[in-house]
Amino acid sequence: MGVKPDHIKRFSNLGSTLLVLFLLSAFLGRNPRGAGAVIIDGVAATVNQDIITISEVQQASLEEVETLKPDLPDPERAEKIRRIQQGMLEKLIEEKLQVQEAKKMNITIGDQEVESAIAEVKQRNGLDDETLRSQLKELGLTLESYKKRLREQIQTRRLSNLEVRSRIQVSEKEIQEFYEKNREKFLSNVEIHLRHLLFYARPETDPNAFEKAASIAEEAYTQILKGTAVSGLTKSFAARGVQAEEVDLGYVRKGELMPDLEKIAFGLNKGETSPPFRSQFGYHILQVIDRRGGAPRPLEEVRGEISQELYDHKVRQRYGEWIGELKAKAYISRNMK
Repeated sequence: MGVKPDHIKRFSNLGSTLLVLFLLSAFLGRNPRGAGAVIIDGVAATVNQDIITISEVQQASLEEVETLKPDLPDPERAEKIRRIQQGMLEKLIEEKLQVQEAKKMNITIGDQEVESAIAEVKQRNGLDDETLRSQLKELGLTLESYKKRLREQIQTRRLSNLEVRSRIQVSEKEIQEFYEKNREKFLSNVEIHLRHLLFYARPETDPNAFEKAASIAEEAYTQILKGTAVSGLTKSFAARGVQAEEVDLGYVRKGELMPDLEKIAFGLNKGETSPPFRSQFGYHILQVIDRRGGAPRPLEEVRGEISQELYDHKVRQRYGEWIGELKAKAYISRNMK
């Protein structure tokens, strides 16, 4: 049964994603070996002194591959799978480079941090020790190998904080210029006409539900950016195994939406669409159809909002540059075509 508009307005903690949840998606969301996929091995890429195997790439790509339409012609399906795996290979290369850099910089993670991360995974996903070990075993992983990957993920997160976030500054001039160019975003008592798309995830019936919902939401977002009308879009995904819902919320004001949803919605300009974001219900896309009313809020009142938005933009930009620098000075040989 779909969530009605008034229920949507009372959602809480939308978009709150923790590192451990990404880690869970990276591992516990994978299909067990042999579950409808043939895993082969070989060297997919060499990254300095380390290798990435073909089986690693295939395993990491399974969820996205599973969202492909089952009736795709074989040549088209093969090409889509190739592109998915190429994209995943690049992600794995970037992860490997960051792990190597963290080791060079002697960034160490204590056992207690790893244990705390595992405890968070179990708590937020309703797992006990036996269930966790069982799921890991189905994936061909031991608890120790999982801990190793968790440690590496925490290492790289700390490294990126040092190399990216700690180097970002936002000047007063930048804040003022942004305010002048985007006054429409900072109106008081403004109303927005909001359309909401929700791609549900039901992990109690499908352990890969969030990964499937994320992939389909990204596909929908790409179609929207290419000009596909949002209205009726969710119907085209009905046969893809993810329940989707589109709701026109009409005009809403600040205070009528839950905080995380409100922050994203009121940060959009007229005609703008948000990238997909996650909640406990699945993945959401918002589109502002219209904005009306409102008086300009003074700069002092919105300074913090602007500073955070500029900071986040700079972080994304700097992160891309930093990854490019790591790749430029590394030996990388790609064998997957």
